[in-house]
Amino acid sequence: MLDLGAYDRVVSLIYEAALVPAQWDVALTAMISQFGPREWGSAMVLWERLDPPMGRFIGAAGLHDLARQAYLSDFAGQQDWSVRGHAMPVGKVFHSDEVVTRAEFRETPFYRNFLRPWDLEVAIIGSLDRHRGDHMAIVCPGPADIDPGDRLEAVVRLTPHFQRAARISRRIGEADMRAASAASLLDSSPYCVVALDESLRVLLANSKAQDALEVSTGVAPFTALLRPEEPRTVAKLKVMAAGKSTDRSLTFTAALPGGGRVLISALAVSPEQGGQFASKAGGTALMLIGGQRVSISDAAVDTLQQGFGLTGAEARLAAFLVEGSGVRGYAEYRGVSLEAGKYLLKSIYAKTGLSNQTELVALLREAPLGWGPPLNPQA
Repeated sequence: MLDLGAYDRVVSLIYEAALVPAQWDVALTAMISQFGPREWGSAMVLWERLDPPMGRFIGAAGLHDLARQAYLSDFAGQQDWSVRGHAMPVGKVFHSDEVVTRAEFRETPFYRNFLRPWDLEVAIIGSLDRHRGDHMAIVCPGPADIDPGDRLEAVVRLTPHFQRAARISRRIGEADMRAASAASLLDSSPYCVVALDESLRVLLANSKAQDALEVSTGVAPFTALLRPEEPRTVAKLKVMAAGKSTDRSLTFTAALPGGGRVLISALAVSPEQGGQFASKAGGTALMLIGGQRVSISDAAVDTLQQGFGLTGAEARLAAFLVEGSGVRGYAEYRGVSLEAGKYLLKSIYAKTGLSNQTELVALLREAPLGWGPPLNPQA
């Protein structure tokens, strides 16, 4: 049985999203926080078109802007969950196994090149609306070996509300997401983003990367700016850039020019998509996304979750607060809006009886491993 109080709060947020599109992320964050295990940590509502294939996010939680952009560029309207799920009746909630077998899905580019690094293999999908070749759905991906718990029941019960809210939003003309150029998207990213050509020369660097590497664009070779700690990494990147590798991504650590280390994910860019990052030096072959490694252990999250009666999402935010990253750091790392992070913070305040971050962090840092029921901070 779902917690009726939590259910009512999520329903309220869904209808707020009908009037204020920015609230979609908050509503989805509330849903994944309240219902289901933390391993099922993302959800999205999106429109997709099959011919020509394209898509548009209405809202998402646990999915960073760059991942959204990658999905829209390479998979929207053409991966099996969306193509085969298009025929599902409006209002039906189904498991991805109903439209494609697990073995078949593991062989698709969508799984091998996009979902596998995050250990996502299945999804709960709710069909919200359809118009000719377009359809809208709520999608909750998760790992195959972990039961979704009450997430399935939550999606079943919330799907009619998502439907009504989306239709209201569409009628009053406030559901269209604000379009952003690739350059604007990259500059708003909290990560360093660098585009490389086939010779591993820097074509484009967002503002954060320019500050870190002290470079603009054009002629600088990648190896003169970042020094991979594993010598074979450069050779692997050259093969990926030339389009001769079966791997579409590679994660490695590198040294910054001024000292320090950075964790980098390299993503192969298909020629037809590389044009959006083109420059005078040519088209993009690789995109590098770098950021400092966030060290939040599962043990710390489990301790905070059990000790204070928090949901998985709330416990993860609490761990970020203890580590000094703050709500903004949590929002950037988890790919949610700052408003969604503040929503979770309010829930943590309610459960601990506190009202400011200074007191909260002090209380959280005193929690030893294995702490039982939360202490009353007012006692």
